[in-house]
Amino acid sequence: MNAHKGSSSSRDYTQRQPIGLASYQRSFGLKFIHESDPLPDTDPRTRILVSTHRYGMPSDLAGKSVAVVGNGCVQNSGKLIDGCDEVIRISTMRNWNRASEHDGVKTTIWAGHPWLVVRRKADGELAPNPRFAELARAGSQLWAASPFHISVDSYRWLKAEGHLERLLVAPPPAEIYEIGCSYFDAEELRLLFSIARQRKNVIGFSNFDLLLTGTRIVLMLELCGVTRISLFGTNLFGFSRDGVWFGHDLMFDYKVLMRVRKRLKEKGGEFHWPDERSVKKSMIFSKFRFSI
Repeated sequence: MNAHKGSSSSRDYTQRQPIGLASYQRSFGLKFIHESDPLPDTDPRTRILVSTHRYGMPSDLAGKSVAVVGNGCVQNSGKLIDGCDEVIRISTMRNWNRASEHDGVKTTIWAGHPWLVVRRKADGELAPNPRFAELARAGSQLWAASPFHISVDSYRWLKAEGHLERLLVAPPPAEIYEIGCSYFDAEELRLLFSIARQRKNVIGFSNFDLLLTGTRIVLMLELCGVTRISLFGTNLFGFSRDGVWFGHDLMFDYKVLMRVRKRLKEKGGEFHWPDERSVKKSMIFSKFRFSI
C-alpha cells in the first residue's frame, strides 16, 4: 500500500495501514501513526508506520554465507562466525563478548525490533543500547524484523543520528506470504500463515508473527536466496519458560528451523546449528510442556 499524505481522515488512515496491524492494536493496545504525521513527544504505546519505500529485505545475500547470532552465549565459534560473508547480530546482543575465539568480532547487519534498543531515561534523554549505537554509527546495515515494532523513541533517535535512511524494514506478514508462495509448498504456507490459537490476550496473530526474532530472520534469509546459513547463540530450550514471552511457541520455532534445514540441504546448501543437539534433547524433555 502507498502512504497518503495530507488528509487525516479515518478512511485515508485505514488505507495506508498494513494488513495485520489490527491484531497488535487489539492484543496490546498499541497505537500506530504514520511517519509523516506529527510525532508525539513520547508514548511507549505508540509505534511508527514507515513509508512503504523503506520495506524490503537485503537484496545482495544470494550465494553468500550468512551467520545469524542470537542473544544466547556462544562458545568456540568466533572463527566460524567471522569467516562468513555476512554476520547478522540480533536485537540487544546482551551476551556478545566480542571474543574472537568465541563469538567473533564481525558484524555487517543488525536485525531485530527497534523498540528494544532505544529507550528513554527518566530525565527524558534517549538512551540507545550501546552496542546497537556502536554498530549503527559504524555503518552496519539496520534491518527491522517487523514493521510493527518501531517505537517513537527509536524512530526519533535513528532520524536524529542520521541512520533512518539506512533502516530497512521487513514487509508485513501478508507480503511475506506473497513472497513465500514462490518458495514454499501449500503445507508450509498453511503452517506459517494460519492464525495461531489464542493465548491470553493475544488474538489474531499468524504463526509467522509469533516466531522468535532469530527464526524469523532465518526464514526471511531463505526467501532472500541464501543457501548457507549458520545459526549461533540460539538454544531455544535453554531458557526457562518464565524467560520466554508466553506468546511464543518454542516447539513451533524448532519445527520451522528443521524445515529450513531440510529445504536448504535439498538445494545443495548448508545449515549449521551448533546448538541443535542440545535443543533436540531439551525438546524430548519438554514435549509435554510445549505444543506445536
